[in-house]
Amino acid sequence: MQTLTSEPAVSLCDANQVRAAHATTTAELADLLRGLSSTTAKADRLTWTVGETAAHLVLAHRLYVEFAGGVRTPWSAHEIGTHNADLISQLPERGGPALADLLLEAADAFRTTTAGYAGESLPWYDGKKLTTASMTAVLLGEELIHGRDIARGAHLPWNITPQAARLVIGGVAPVLPQFVNMDTARGVTATYAIQVRGGPRFAAEFRTGTIRISAEPRGAVDCHILADPVAFLLVAYGRLNQWQPILRAQLLAWGRRPWLGLRFKGLLNNP
Repeated sequence: MQTLTSEPAVSLCDANQVRAAHATTTAELADLLRGLSSTTAKADRLTWTVGETAAHLVLAHRLYVEFAGGVRTPWSAHEIGTHNADLISQLPERGGPALADLLLEAADAFRTTTAGYAGESLPWYDGKKLTTASMTAVLLGEELIHGRDIARGAHLPWNITPQAARLVIGGVAPVLPQFVNMDTARGVTATYAIQVRGGPRFAAEFRTGTIRISAEPRGAVDCHILADPVAFLLVAYGRLNQWQPILRAQLLAWGRRPWLGLRFKGLLNNP
């Protein structure tokens, strides 16, 4: 059974910056939804429609408002996918403008509820706790990635800035242990040092199906990875095959076992 182990327990992104980025991205996503003539098109890389994807984002924010209020869920983060269909059915609204309003309301409620908890940890999935910065980064990642899914499904542009990607990576890094792929990580012993260009750096230590995240490696590093923030984010969330950014020198690996760089994504499930 995988173990959530993370050192330090704090987020690797600035709380104020990630809150500001979340507010900006929510507004951009609301504008995107308001401009849709229909939400019945299939979202890119998903089985959901554009409208269902937007409804998922509304419900994700509402769930995090509950987390911020102290509500706990027995689910682990990797089990949420099995509950998504039921959750989405609880919000039948599919109109773009209406979903935009609901998203703005839920996102504002989350930021308002967490405003007084800077630096504190709040309940998350499966009894775990997250800092408010990491919780906000998780939601920002949902908006950036699903905003892209919605925009591409509707044949519209969507921009993910390097700074927003850096904030998501720094905030989500401490919860990567929740996303270990037990099939591919079983028996793997390796230490990675990840450096995001212009952003956070952290170590990921895999041992017998578990992973420990820390600000610095505790011992010898097997593989160093230098990553463009947007490329790393899209690969991590399963929206981009790693070979394209590798060929563009957006993902570089070196060290005593550099070939492990090709395996890193496969050791984790999509966040």
